[in-house]
Amino acid sequence: MKARHIILLAVMAAELILFFYCLIKKSNHVPAGYICAALSLVLLICTGWLLLFPKATPIEATGEYQIKREDCFYTDTSRLEAYADDGSYRELPISFWYPVEYKEDHSCPLVVFSHGSFGTKDSNETLYRELASHGYVVCSVDHTYQCFSTKLSNGKAIRASGDFMKEIAADNPQDNPGQSLQHFEKWMNIRTGDINFVLDTIIEKSSEGNRELSVYRLADVCRICVMGHSLGGSAALGVGRQRDDITAVISLEAPFLCDIQGVDANGNFIFEQSEYPVFLMVSKRIMRHRKR
Repeated sequence: MKARHIILLAVMAAELILFFYCLIKKSNHVPAGYICAALSLVLLICTGWLLLFPKATPIEATGEYQIKREDCFYTDTSRLEAYADDGSYRELPISFWYPVEYKEDHSCPLVVFSHGSFGTKDSNETLYRELASHGYVVCSVDHTYQCFSTKLSNGKAIRASGDFMKEIAADNPQDNPGQSLQHFEKWMNIRTGDINFVLDTIIEKSSEGNRELSVYRLADVCRICVMGHSLGGSAALGVGRQRDDITAVISLEAPFLCDIQGVDANGNFIFEQSEYPVFLMVSKRIMRHRKR
């Protein structure tokens, strides 16, 4: 056990003793006694927070290139926002990580990353920075209303949709595979729509004479990897089947949700059986549902 942990545990023990002492004595039940007990409880909570959630030291990237980050917003005028009823178009906050002082145009492979349920585009920043330091352009997407929190171009803060949270909580593939299939199709339509729109936008902006950011000069749109975690990994797997310009797919802890074609009479999911069309890497064995 580290010395820091020992010190914090000792402080917490002292604060706990102080809290119970104040709670029992209460200084003859005067307001100051109650205040003392409340303050000692606050101190106990704060110390416990420092013990459980210490300040993390960022992991340094190992590549030869310095890294730059660019943030922007893409608005898909072909799709209305699925989780809002105000007639707004779907807007996606985007972040790029890429190597600075890279000399050759269109020579950095492009990686588009899709976060998991309630994640954010910053959730795997250590990975993005590591890839960028080795000469990759990494684009991470905030899937609006399916991420924990994001901010749109107008400054409006967006939290995870209540409807999306209810869908996640109600989902039970073993007891109700039909309902789960409806959820999967809805989520994957939104996610793959986001990724395809982002890819198409980057490809367009990377064309000659249309470079709003220097990152578009570097991205090699002939070498594209789609990567994702959990729900984002499932979407990445779907995009790999939908497009013919994807070089590779990396899926982290995600099932083949886009490969589900239906539910059979026994309540088992029916999966696409054709060979996956591009190079594929997964972080673990992908389990496919079979009703018990």
